Amino acid sequence: NNICGKLDINDLKMVSETDYYHLNNLNVTSGYDNRRHYLCLTSDFGNIELTGHYDYASLPASFLKMLKKHMPTMPGLPQQTPTADNNFSIAVTLTKSDWLNKFLGVDLALLKPLELTGNVNDSNGELTFSLNGKSFEYNGKQYGNSRLNMISTNDNMTATASITQANSNGRNITYNIDAIAADNRLTTSLSWKNNGTGTKEK
Repeated sequence: NNICGKLDINDLKMVSETDYYHLNNLNVTSGYDNRRHYLCLTSDFGNIELTGHYDYASLPASFLKMLKKHMPTMPGLPQQTPTADNNFSIAVTLTKSDWLNKFLGVDLALLKPLELTGNVNDSNGELTFSLNGKSFEYNGKQYGNSRLNMISTNDNMTATASITQANSNGRNITYNIDAIAADNRLTTSLSWKNNGTGTKEK
């Protein structure tokens, strides 16, 4: 967590009998600026900036800690409240996804950049998170206008999400999900539109 330095990788080629991958450049810098820790990554496939006070190992715990506060008996959560003391901001822009397919087997092709921004402050229990994907293909199907917004405060945790699936017959389907967690209760709603017709369930 206190690593300071710089890493540069240029013209990396990975070749096998059946596959090939080429990375032009990847640059990572980490250090401190005005007592704030930062990590910056720039590469062929996008950019990542992480700034503030953070512990890499406890980053997932920040989210679980806030979720457990609003939903203490939710199945799957750890019995003990996770410990985290992070206060950071993150910004991610992905322009290429070929590396996800090569190394993780994820069948994702970005047609337009994927953007993520977020802020976490464990001391006051606040979290904001936004994910936007304008156009991409996943498992051979095309999607667009996707977004996910999440906000956690001392009172509740809310999430809104939507995505449009493009069909070959021209009848696109847009799905919308809204959720709110508060006082150990989760309320959700799902709606969708198919060429202007809609149905809603709660």
